[in-house]
Amino acid sequence: MKTMVIFLILLLFSLQLKASKLDSISIFSQSMNKETKAYVVLPDRYYTTNESFPVLYFLSGYGTTGYTSGNYLFERNCADEFGYIIVCPDGNFSSWYIDSPIDNKSMYETYTAIEVPTFIDNHYRTIKERKGRAITGISMGGYGALYLAIKHPDVFSATGSMSGAVDFRPVAPGYGIPQKFGEQKEYQDFWDQNVIINMLPLIKKDNLSIIFDCGTEDFLIDVNRNLNEAMLKAHIPHEYIESPGEHNITYWNHSIRHQLFYFRDYFFLNQTITSNK
Repeated sequence: MKTMVIFLILLLFSLQLKASKLDSISIFSQSMNKETKAYVVLPDRYYTTNESFPVLYFLSGYGTTGYTSGNYLFERNCADEFGYIIVCPDGNFSSWYIDSPIDNKSMYETYTAIEVPTFIDNHYRTIKERKGRAITGISMGGYGALYLAIKHPDVFSATGSMSGAVDFRPVAPGYGIPQKFGEQKEYQDFWDQNVIINMLPLIKKDNLSIIFDCGTEDFLIDVNRNLNEAMLKAHIPHEYIESPGEHNITYWNHSIRHQLFYFRDYFFLNQTITSNK
């Protein structure tokens, strides 16, 4: 009996070692001169192979943190099921993932697109090139993911958005937008230039794999439909999905799985997992 108990304890311990893990890490941001948090969800295969893994960067929405997203994905065993590393940088509740023109302490474009991937590549077994990196997010994070992928095609090769504020102007002045973009009357050019629909000319032909979706009852449905129409007219390959739902966790619980499958297929069909020798 004692031998059986010891065996079961060892078995459970072994299984825990092989299970996915949520790492809380601290990254010093030179652009903001401060320590920042990020959360890394590692698949069980990370511990049982010598492979280098692709990375999906997942951006949280307004009023939430990287931990919120990391814990959400970890509890659903997303890294185990889909087989890639998921990194959740902290967007500091309302950064909009831009380098603010009025707040030099809010340089979250530089942080998210440059400092975080550099740290992750230096500390984890990753595919250290653009084909091994994708970025997506929810709401404010959906805007940030498309914005950063378009601005940094040398870093990310695929991007997505769920219920993204792809045009933030209709919902301003709420959601901390003037505090990061500046007041609209004074910074009108900056506002207009950084709306996703106006950034489409920056996308090179067949250089970015894109998926985005929105619920049909979401208050952001019109701006997402407008973006879809603009991409169609510009002949930019992409996948756009509408399904019943509002701007809430019920809808995202549905949409997130489709996006995670999309990036799994993108990574693995392009054979981005490699073995270290």
